[in-house]
Amino acid sequence: MHVAKLVYNENQWTIPSNLSNLGVILNNGDYYGYEEWLKNEFLKKNKLGYVECFRKCRRVGNFDRIALITFDRRTRTIYYVGNLYDVKQLTNNEIAETRNMLIQQNWQQNRNIELNQIFPNTDATMHYTNCFNSNEIIGDYAESFILNIRYEKIELHPKDKWVNLTNINIKVNNWKRLSVLNFVYTEMLPLFTKK
Repeated sequence: MHVAKLVYNENQWTIPSNLSNLGVILNNGDYYGYEEWLKNEFLKKNKLGYVECFRKCRRVGNFDRIALITFDRRTRTIYYVGNLYDVKQLTNNEIAETRNMLIQQNWQQNRNIELNQIFPNTDATMHYTNCFNSNEIIGDYAESFILNIRYEKIELHPKDKWVNLTNINIKVNNWKRLSVLNFVYTEMLPLFTKK
């Protein structure tokens, strides 16, 4: 089993919450991450999403389960927030078809409206447009496509169901980097077992 980190979000990853300190940096110093739309109804229906650790390098094959964590910088706490099942990285060849599907749903225009409301008078929509038009899955934030995974099932728990992993085992605080897909060693597996 593996663990992937999401940028911190208090809107259930349906829309950016302007609480991240990682991701796309804007000209006013704010950040957002492309995974902040992970639980958007349209993406969920089409089983598409973005997880940062799939942007950095090619990941071959399927991942049966990826536990999702997030880091609250205010409290220095890592939380277990959900799971992705049967995850596969998109390829560059799938971008055009995916983008066309999004265009038919006015995806970019709707995200630009959201970004302008959340991050007014910034370059947020410019960054999003550049990546929406990218033909690369792997690359820098400013170069890679806005979606990079396909999955069979997603679970993102409401905030009152998040599990404080830092309190259970402080070693989880080593899992801070967004770009790393962490392997879960046997000693840590109980942290992700349903109770």
